[in-house]
Amino acid sequence: MVTKGQLIDIARQKTITSISLEIGFPIFTITNEQDPQSSTKPSITYLKTIIEKFRESHWLDNLTIFDYLKTKQCVIENYSKEELISIISENED
Repeated sequence: MVTKGQLIDIARQKTITSISLEIGFPIFTITNEQDPQSSTKPSITYLKTIIEKFRESHWLDNLTIFDYLKTKQCVIENYSKEELISIISENED
């Protein structure tokens, strides 16, 4: 957990993405595109959660979700185009 002041400091240096869960608590993904650290492979479960929340909160279609995810280094370094399309398609209602 971080305090409000700590979150403000983090926000000044990083990009923060929030995704609300059904239980009412947000998930924050904190990244810094200018920080050249090694990336970690996101799990398929994590990607499916992100995809589901994009659909719920932003009504994004598969192509738009794919276009967004393929710009994320941790995704393109660890998943082929075909794998990513398959994960996105699996998550359709």
